[in-house]
Amino acid sequence: MKTLALSTALVAALAAPAAFASDSLARSIGVEPGAYTTAELIQLRQAMEENNQPIVHFILNGGSNPTDASVA
Repeated sequence: MKTLALSTALVAALAAPAAFASDSLARSIGVEPGAYTTAELIQLRQAMEENNQPIVHFILNGGSNPTDASVA
């Protein structure tokens, strides 16, 4: 029983910094923490740095077809 409790505590301790890092990354690029996966946040940041608007819109639209109000 102690092994299970220690394992659970260890997993929680190791997972916490990753969650904080993801939240920090989300805030740094101006999106809501928890709304995107870490992989999406990394792709979004890279697309923003490269001014790749189609990819930015694709990620921000939840992976659906990127649309722009000016196109409609």
